[in-house]
Amino acid sequence: MPQLMCCNHMQKCRLFYLKPGENYRLALVYWLEECSICGHSVLYMRRIDYNNNYSSFRKTNEKARKLFGKLESAIDFEYRMPSVPAFGSGFYLHYNDCGTVRRCYSNFSTLQMGRFAGIGEPLPEDNSLRL
Repeated sequence: MPQLMCCNHMQKCRLFYLKPGENYRLALVYWLEECSICGHSVLYMRRIDYNNNYSSFRKTNEKARKLFGKLESAIDFEYRMPSVPAFGSGFYLHYNDCGTVRRCYSNFSTLQMGRFAGIGEPLPEDNSLRL
Protein backbone atom coordinates (compact mmCIF):
# COMPACT_ATOMS: atom_id res chain seq x y z
CA MET A 1 0.00 0.00 0.00
CA PRO A 2 1.51 3.35 -0.99
CA GLN A 3 2.07 5.71 1.90
CA LEU A 4 2.75 9.42 2.16
CA MET A 5 4.25 11.38 5.05
CA CYS A 6 2.06 14.04 6.64
CA CYS A 7 2.16 15.34 10.23
CA ASN A 8 5.19 13.12 10.90
CA HIS A 9 3.10 9.98 10.22
CA MET A 10 3.02 7.67 7.23
CA GLN A 11 -0.54 7.59 5.94
CA LYS A 12 -2.16 5.41 3.29
CA CYS A 13 -2.73 7.19 0.02
CA ARG A 14 -3.70 6.48 -3.57
CA LEU A 15 -1.11 6.02 -6.30
CA PHE A 16 -1.80 6.99 -9.91
CA TYR A 17 0.31 6.41 -13.02
CA LEU A 18 0.14 9.18 -15.59
CA LYS A 19 0.26 8.64 -19.34
CA PRO A 20 3.78 9.10 -20.72
CA GLY A 21 4.20 12.60 -22.10
CA GLU A 22 6.66 14.32 -24.39
CA ASN A 23 8.98 15.26 -21.52
CA TYR A 24 8.61 12.36 -19.09
CA ARG A 25 8.54 8.61 -19.57
CA LEU A 26 7.19 7.85 -16.06
CA ALA A 27 5.15 10.01 -13.74
CA LEU A 28 3.65 8.87 -10.43
CA VAL A 29 1.13 10.84 -8.42
CA TYR A 30 0.64 10.08 -4.72
CA TRP A 31 -2.68 11.56 -3.60
CA LEU A 32 -3.75 11.92 0.03
CA GLU A 33 -7.20 13.43 -0.08
CA GLU A 34 -7.36 14.31 3.60
CA CYS A 35 -4.83 13.84 6.37
CA SER A 36 -6.35 12.05 9.35
CA ILE A 37 -4.56 14.40 11.77
CA CYS A 38 -4.54 17.89 10.23
CA GLY A 39 -7.10 17.51 7.41
CA HIS A 40 -4.76 18.76 4.66
CA SER A 41 -4.81 17.46 1.10
CA VAL A 42 -1.37 16.37 -0.10
CA LEU A 43 -0.16 15.65 -3.64
CA TYR A 44 3.36 14.29 -4.21
CA MET A 45 4.58 13.78 -7.76
CA ARG A 46 7.64 11.83 -8.93
CA ARG A 47 8.83 12.04 -12.53
CA ILE A 48 11.56 10.42 -14.61
CA ASP A 49 12.43 11.93 -17.97
CA TYR A 50 13.99 10.22 -21.00
CA ASN A 51 17.54 11.03 -19.79
CA ASN A 52 16.85 9.19 -16.50
CA ASN A 53 16.77 12.43 -14.52
CA TYR A 54 14.58 12.25 -11.44
CA SER A 55 12.43 15.11 -10.18
CA SER A 56 9.73 15.39 -7.55
CA PHE A 57 7.59 18.01 -5.88
CA ARG A 58 4.92 18.27 -3.20
CA LYS A 59 1.80 20.42 -3.06
CA THR A 60 -0.66 20.82 -0.19
CA ASN A 61 -4.22 22.04 0.32
CA GLU A 62 -5.78 24.22 -2.42
CA LYS A 63 -2.79 23.99 -4.78
CA ALA A 64 -2.86 20.20 -4.49
CA ARG A 65 -6.59 19.98 -5.23
CA LYS A 66 -6.28 22.27 -8.28
CA LEU A 67 -3.32 20.35 -9.66
CA PHE A 68 -5.01 17.00 -9.11
CA GLY A 69 -8.09 18.30 -10.95
CA LYS A 70 -5.89 19.20 -13.93
CA LEU A 71 -4.07 15.84 -13.85
CA GLU A 72 -7.25 13.71 -13.76
CA SER A 73 -7.47 13.67 -17.56
CA ALA A 74 -3.86 12.43 -17.83
CA ILE A 75 -4.27 9.51 -15.41
CA ASP A 76 -3.50 6.19 -17.07
CA PHE A 77 -4.50 3.90 -14.20
CA GLU A 78 -4.60 3.65 -10.42
CA TYR A 79 -2.32 1.20 -8.66
CA ARG A 80 -4.24 -1.34 -6.58
CA MET A 81 -2.65 -3.77 -4.17
CA PRO A 82 -3.23 -7.37 -5.25
CA SER A 83 -5.61 -9.19 -2.96
CA VAL A 84 -3.94 -11.90 -0.95
CA PRO A 85 -6.08 -14.95 -0.26
CA ALA A 86 -6.69 -15.67 3.38
CA PHE A 87 -4.82 -18.54 4.99
CA GLY A 88 -6.99 -21.66 4.87
CA SER A 89 -10.24 -22.14 3.11
CA GLY A 90 -12.54 -20.70 5.77
CA PHE A 91 -14.93 -23.64 5.43
CA TYR A 92 -16.20 -25.26 8.60
CA LEU A 93 -18.42 -28.30 8.82
CA HIS A 94 -21.22 -27.70 11.32
CA TYR A 95 -22.43 -30.65 13.37
CA ASN A 96 -24.83 -31.16 16.25
CA ASP A 97 -23.41 -32.28 19.59
CA CYS A 98 -25.98 -32.80 22.37
CA GLY A 99 -28.26 -30.05 21.11
CA THR A 100 -25.56 -27.44 20.41
CA VAL A 101 -24.23 -26.66 16.96
CA ARG A 102 -20.44 -26.85 16.80
CA ARG A 103 -17.82 -26.38 14.13
CA CYS A 104 -15.49 -29.12 13.01
CA TYR A 105 -12.02 -27.71 12.30
CA SER A 106 -10.54 -31.00 11.11
CA ASN A 107 -9.53 -31.84 7.57
CA PHE A 108 -11.90 -34.00 5.57
CA SER A 109 -9.30 -36.76 5.52
CA THR A 110 -9.35 -37.02 9.34
CA LEU A 111 -13.11 -36.76 9.86
CA GLN A 112 -14.54 -39.67 11.84
CA MET A 113 -18.15 -38.49 12.11
CA GLY A 114 -20.78 -40.98 10.97
CA ARG A 115 -18.30 -43.77 10.32
CA PHE A 116 -18.90 -47.31 11.47
CA ALA A 117 -16.21 -49.60 12.82
CA GLY A 118 -16.32 -51.93 9.84
CA ILE A 119 -16.96 -49.69 6.85
CA GLY A 120 -15.95 -52.24 4.27
CA GLU A 121 -17.78 -55.12 5.94
CA PRO A 122 -21.41 -55.92 5.15
CA LEU A 123 -24.09 -55.34 7.79
CA PRO A 124 -24.90 -58.33 10.04
CA GLU A 125 -27.88 -60.44 9.04
CA ASP A 126 -29.57 -60.20 12.42
CA ASN A 127 -31.67 -57.22 13.36
CA SER A 128 -29.22 -55.83 15.92
CA LEU A 129 -28.82 -52.48 14.13
CA ARG A 130 -32.54 -51.81 13.65
CA LEU A 131 -34.43 -49.53 15.97
